[in-house]
Amino acid sequence: MYCKNCGNQMDDLASICVKCGVAKGKGFKYCDKCGKEIPQQTDVCLGCGNLLKNNSFINNGQLQMDDIINRINTPNGYATISLILGIISIIGSFSSLVWALACSVVAIVLGRKAINGKTEKTSVAKAGITLAIIALVIRAVILITLFLTMFGIELAIK
Repeated sequence: MYCKNCGNQMDDLASICVKCGVAKGKGFKYCDKCGKEIPQQTDVCLGCGNLLKNNSFINNGQLQMDDIINRINTPNGYATISLILGIISIIGSFSSLVWALACSVVAIVLGRKAINGKTEKTSVAKAGITLAIIALVIRAVILITLFLTMFGIELAIK
């Protein structure tokens, strides 16, 4: 084991580094498996391939859910999700599934939240809202057509 603060080799039973005095497991400068210096914002040691703890995004090989939620829970994240849900709602508007309606509503809400949050992805949020509204209109036209057909009312489209 190596000190993550100074790269000094440590005894596995040691609780602090004898060279720098930092507690075991603290620090982000060196790999604790091979002792090589690691660049900032690196998730994997370039020397040995070790997944680095607490360095940026990976913790013991698992994504930190707080980081994911914090990245999504922003106006930019809302804009992106709004666009994705808008696309899903367009695809789902041709089916009879309720989730397409839910996707449309959530896309509109998140798109508005992104625009109100002063995002630089305003156009992405507007695209998500537009797609969701188009999906709702498609769904409404399909439902009206089915309703009229069920009751034998023919549309006079010429």
